[in-house]
Amino acid sequence: MQPLTLFCFPHAGGSATAYRPWRALFDDRVELRPLELPGHGALMSQPLLENIGDLVSHLVREMLVQIADHNVSRYALFGHSLGSLLAFETALRLRPEPRPAALVVSGRNAPSVPHRAPRTPHGTAHMAGLPDDDLVVALRELDGIPPVVEHNRDLLELFLPALRTDLRIAETYQPRPGVRVECPIAVIGAEDDPMTDAPGLAEWSAATTARTASRTVSGGHMAVQKPEFCRSVVDALESLNVLRSHRDVVGENANAG
Repeated sequence: MQPLTLFCFPHAGGSATAYRPWRALFDDRVELRPLELPGHGALMSQPLLENIGDLVSHLVREMLVQIADHNVSRYALFGHSLGSLLAFETALRLRPEPRPAALVVSGRNAPSVPHRAPRTPHGTAHMAGLPDDDLVVALRELDGIPPVVEHNRDLLELFLPALRTDLRIAETYQPRPGVRVECPIAVIGAEDDPMTDAPGLAEWSAATTARTASRTVSGGHMAVQKPEFCRSVVDALESLNVLRSHRDVVGENANAG
């Protein structure tokens, strides 16, 4: 049986390479396809896109090319933080076909909930307009900046413009009450994530005409970087019945033998 293709949407300032370690962590039921934003990672030479509509148009085009080129029959979307909004808006565009089998989100309250500034020791200011030094401190408190970037001025100068553009998109996103996707949604919340709260995560249930499932993991905003987070994504897909349990697959293979 063809694996479920999982398109992954990056967080603010992130790139497709953030999902590279996941390739070794998923079993053969899932085929990972991280997506890249213009001005990031492998597309660094392209101009940054400054509004969510243009970003979603780029992502939809890229996905449709990959779906056609690789004969993808079933796929799901995963997004973290800004990536959750991008995945949600992409799912809205992909109606009626090819509709995703599921949407998995983390690190962001529902689209109907106004963006919340992080509750970190540094404060609660929106981050896009912070001076460089203050922005770096706020990112450090969220585990959102690798030390190799933080302590290298040349890398910072490459990293911060894309990050600010992404943060501005996330922070100025206009809530759209009543707009819903037609696929089920799984919500993964981290216990100590200062960017989310329980009521805001619960509102994802109003963002779909289908069912929702939720689960909680340990860690903060960047819990997505932990290897065990992949297990939570698989569990979420299984809970929505879009991914057969590993036990069922093993049983079928044994019976076939």
